[in-house]
Amino acid sequence: MSTDFLPVSRKDMEERGIEQLDFVYVIGDAYVDHPSFGHAIISRLLEAHGFRVGIISQPDWKDEKSISILRMTVANIIGEGLLAHKYCKKANERMHEEILQTMEDCGLAPYFLHRYPHQFSGGQRQRIGIARSLAVHPKFVVCDEAVSALDVSIQSQIINLLQDLKEQQHLTYLFITHDLSVVKYISDRIGVMYLGNLVELADSQEIFDHPMHPYTEALLESIPTTEEKRDLAVLEGDIPSPVNPPKGCKFHTRCKYCTEICTHVVPDWEEVTPNHFVACHHKLHTNE
Repeated sequence: MSTDFLPVSRKDMEERGIEQLDFVYVIGDAYVDHPSFGHAIISRLLEAHGFRVGIISQPDWKDEKSISILRMTVANIIGEGLLAHKYCKKANERMHEEILQTMEDCGLAPYFLHRYPHQFSGGQRQRIGIARSLAVHPKFVVCDEAVSALDVSIQSQIINLLQDLKEQQHLTYLFITHDLSVVKYISDRIGVMYLGNLVELADSQEIFDHPMHPYTEALLESIPTTEEKRDLAVLEGDIPSPVNPPKGCKFHTRCKYCTEICTHVVPDWEEVTPNHFVACHHKLHTNE
């Protein structure tokens, strides 16, 4: 899994065109292992630069750590990070105030403090997860499928909350998702991955208006819409094994534009237009 595109310093962020206050989305196929990718990002940033990084995700209730959280109160869930990272040496009045302030920022009432996760709705539990992540004041937040399990109406509330917190606390988000329905609405930049490699990166509107990689084009054509009558695109063939990927361009086995060069030459990662990067031998919409 490639993480070479990840920003490891302020200079790197500027070189890659990733600004503070950005919502950077990563979308792609089902073979992108989201937890591994998210943890790879965190490890890279911490190792190289000591970034304060938070992660917001959907809990896996089969996981021992997630199950243990069910037995903790909201105060303990949010305060755990403050103690672990030594923001507070012990549970004192200062820690209590920090927890209450974080809860207020995330739209949680003070009387939730001593309640347990099973007493909340899905949207409220996700707000608790956001508060848990932001309690230690990160500047870079990895959101791993942060709204995918929520109802559409609750999704919009959580997304609006994340946007408000981004502006208030000067955060940068990396949002990993399969759900394209909210990507255009919320993101500043979008990265498209296939078999663990980034194949396209550009501003959100640019990606939707002028996709240059065939895989990006296929993803966008698969989005259901009521605005125009068209058949939804379906990619032919199976996704290759990420353990034993095909030679050359990894997407060539499913690409309708594939030619002989695609089968044995790995395409270069190029900046085709300002801040629009793509890795493809047959780039689309380059004359528009």
